[in-house]
Amino acid sequence: MPTVENPNAAAKDSKEKSRNIIGQRNPDGIWKIFLSGIAVAFVSFQIYTGFAGPLPNLKQRAVHVGFALVLTFFLMRPIRKRRGDKCVALLLGIDVVFIIMAIISCGYIFFNYNWIMEHAAESTNVQLFLGTAALILALEAGRRTIGIIFPLLTVLFLLYALLGQYIPDIPLIGDYLSYWGHRGFSMKHIIQVMYLSDKGLWGFVTGVSSTIVAIFIIFGGFLLSTGAGGTFMDFALRLTGKFFGGAAKVSVVVSAFFGMLSGSAVANTATTGNFTIPLMKKMDYGSEFAAGVEATASAGGQITPPIMGSAAFLMAELLEMPYIEVAACAIIPAYLFFASVFFAIHFESVRRNLGRVPKIYIKPFGKILRPSRSIPLLIPVILLLTLMVQGRTPETAAFWAIAVLSILYIFSTLKISEIKKRTYRLIEGMDTVGRSLIKVVPLLVCA
Repeated sequence: MPTVENPNAAAKDSKEKSRNIIGQRNPDGIWKIFLSGIAVAFVSFQIYTGFAGPLPNLKQRAVHVGFALVLTFFLMRPIRKRRGDKCVALLLGIDVVFIIMAIISCGYIFFNYNWIMEHAAESTNVQLFLGTAALILALEAGRRTIGIIFPLLTVLFLLYALLGQYIPDIPLIGDYLSYWGHRGFSMKHIIQVMYLSDKGLWGFVTGVSSTIVAIFIIFGGFLLSTGAGGTFMDFALRLTGKFFGGAAKVSVVVSAFFGMLSGSAVANTATTGNFTIPLMKKMDYGSEFAAGVEATASAGGQITPPIMGSAAFLMAELLEMPYIEVAACAIIPAYLFFASVFFAIHFESVRRNLGRVPKIYIKPFGKILRPSRSIPLLIPVILLLTLMVQGRTPETAAFWAIAVLSILYIFSTLKISEIKKRTYRLIEGMDTVGRSLIKVVPLLVCA
């Protein structure tokens, strides 16, 4: 019988492995505490504004982006491969400069909000310098977290705005090219729009990120920190583990569950794949098959309500319709996606005679769904959906879901020592989800 890792331990280990990815720093000692403090402060800010309401547009977005930039330059190395000590010291020094400039450029918007609103068409040399710095920092943060392609597209659009007058009308290519050219904008005007208005770095997409997207990601992180990962894994094992290709089917079911909370294919793969891929490999499913199943199943996390990918929140804002309606429209496509993957795996498993998960790893429903595990998971999700159906804003609904989840999790025991442990786990969860936001914020800012 193959040995299989404990699913709860695997879910717990995924947090540590996620901090040890290529290109990411893992500071120790006082720097680790300091970095955790920044991540927790970031999450606390988002939770507070979910309760009290967002700050004025530019202030809310500047604080949001500022936290993300500081964490990005703390965590992500400029170069993924390690170099010599001198090179490491030089790059670290550059990142310190980037962090300082991020604080100054975002802080300037926060503290000078009133002046900017009253002098919308004006700009000083200092503002132009800070605007240029903020634009470069946003592009560099995007390069480190999501790769070069998307920031490069942003640069191309900026060049188009700057050099539009040089685009010729070439009839051979077609009449449509004549609409591409324009008189061009000065660099000063571009920086003004990008930095001193709500149409650039602090634009609509950043606004959605700083309110709705961030707090929903935080809610999903809180659920995982309170043990939802282990519950979902055990439930998926119970449902499908005893059938042909059970380990692969577990991957589909648990990816659907995690997709409801994460809204991210990458986060889904990193969390569930830490258990399901080794499980499939140890049961001789094959490395390629295991990786393909997990990657395909986890991709559905983007379209699985109630917490979907950032594109769903943008759709709701652009279409001026409640997010709950967008999520409701995604139920059938999400179901069809996972059903098709499930049945494809079933037929392949029967054809290849892929084995079942050993019974010792399949827990009874009574143990999986006991009140101490199911109530802290179900009540916050039900509350979230209820409040959104009633017409509350997504931020408010997510805040109350987080608050109820935290109270249920911490005070579902009367032991003081256990209450302290659970409180510490929630703080750890805030640290983890604060760090994970850097995978989303730079992308939306570059957009």
